[in-house]
Amino acid sequence: MPENRELGFIKTVNFSFARWLDPYFAVWCDEVIEEILSTGSYSLRKEEKFNYSDLISETKEVLRLIDLMKDLSPQE
Repeated sequence: MPENRELGFIKTVNFSFARWLDPYFAVWCDEVIEEILSTGSYSLRKEEKFNYSDLISETKEVLRLIDLMKDLSPQE
C-alpha cells in the first residue's frame, strides 16, 4: 500500500492533469482558492446548477482524443 506521501503526490498530479484538461475547471479552482484565502471558507451552496450533459459530452470527446493519440503513438 502506498505511503501517505505517495497518495498526496498522486492527488496533486491528478488535480494538475484535470486542470490541464479543462481550463474552466482550472479557473474554477483558482476562484475557489482565492475565496478560501480571502474569506477563510467556501460554500458549495453558491454553485449554480451544473449541466452534466455538457460534461458527459466533453468527457466522451476527451476519451475519443486519447484513443486517437494511442493510435498515432509509435508501437513497441
